[in-house]
Amino acid sequence: MLVPYVRLVFDPACPELSFTPEEADLVQSIAERLHDLTLAAGDAAEVRIADPWAEDGDHGPCGSGPDKWVDGKTSTTGFMYHPTAAGHVAMARLVEDALSR
Repeated sequence: MLVPYVRLVFDPACPELSFTPEEADLVQSIAERLHDLTLAAGDAAEVRIADPWAEDGDHGPCGSGPDKWVDGKTSTTGFMYHPTAAGHVAMARLVEDALSR
């Protein structure tokens, strides 16, 4: 089972990111490249993948409630720029779904 890291940048103007537009673009481009490489490695290893990036909606730091899967500069349930409790629950459900396929 492979679970890529949750996406951080949905809206470059999200004030919870505290990034300039250029920084947001850089972070997103690095994250996209890492995500692509992670998926390719998972495909090559023929493992199941529970991909949080495949889910609809903005689950970034400017989301709210269960739709907010990752914190920004203000941490509500853990560490800055890391998954929230809701994000952990959502990713666990993705793993359960991937295991049932």
